[in-house]
Amino acid sequence: MDFGRIVGDAWRLTWRHRFLWWFAALGGAQGGSCGGGNVGNRLPGAGSGGGPGGADVERVAGQAAAWVADHVALVALAVLVVAVLGLGLLIISFVARGALIASSARVALGEPTRARDGWALGRRFGWRYVRLTLLLVLAALAVGATVGIIALLLFLLARASQVLAILLGVLLGLAGLAALIALGIGASIVVAYAERAIALDDLGARAGLRRGIALLRLRLGTSLLVWLVGLILGIGVAIAVFVLLLIALVPLGGLVLAAYLASGISGSTVLLGVGALLVLIALLWAAGAIGGTFTSSYWTLAYLSLTGRYPRTGDQPATSA
Repeated sequence: MDFGRIVGDAWRLTWRHRFLWWFAALGGAQGGSCGGGNVGNRLPGAGSGGGPGGADVERVAGQAAAWVADHVALVALAVLVVAVLGLGLLIISFVARGALIASSARVALGEPTRARDGWALGRRFGWRYVRLTLLLVLAALAVGATVGIIALLLFLLARASQVLAILLGVLLGLAGLAALIALGIGASIVVAYAERAIALDDLGARAGLRRGIALLRLRLGTSLLVWLVGLILGIGVAIAVFVLLLIALVPLGGLVLAAYLASGISGSTVLLGVGALLVLIALLWAAGAIGGTFTSSYWTLAYLSLTGRYPRTGDQPATSA
């Protein structure tokens, strides 16, 4: 497998066919979504005790709590809107997943594809991804139940012999950790293959999982390399998104801080803070959509290559159509 060619084609496909970004933005790129972490900053001189910094933090917290107490209905409405939007996005994500995979594969193979065609394919495969998710949840519960049973047995053994229970617990813990790492890597590969088997081979959820397991067993070494390259790409995308967050956070945070220093917790300060937060969310959403499209396309091209359907080197470029 020519990984350099697949990565390059995945990026060209992502950049030239921007309608794919919408599918990823709506949750279609499950394996390539990026999340930003919380960054805590302390102002110079801010202390944890009763110094000026601590008093200032307490004053801000008191003002924020008072504002929330005065606008309980508004806060409750905001929570309700967020919950409804979250449920809607969850439903749409199942449709967008199939739309992204099927559309990127068609574009890579030179077939004319539009956003409308992608949505039609996504609606066709949406319920299959719901069933796939339920199967994965059941498998995770089974693994958790197994770990719980082993822990319970060790607890009962400790009542008879603590030394034996500790020794056996350490050995089982190390073996279990290694097994969970291997299981996690294998499961991530199988799920990525199963998602593409559903959209590209028109299989059901269980048949897609069986296809993913069979492909992993047949091409174990290559699959591990595909996973490793995908992990490196995912880390690179996450770093790029984090850098974008820091670049945008400096001017936006400066505006909010200046408004607070000028008028405290006022209506204009709150509106400016909400506006800055919305801008940050929009930037992260757009960057995550681009990165998610790229990593999802990489896995799609890798699946096509493993199943012998991706044009070989020297053929017509997959992204020229």
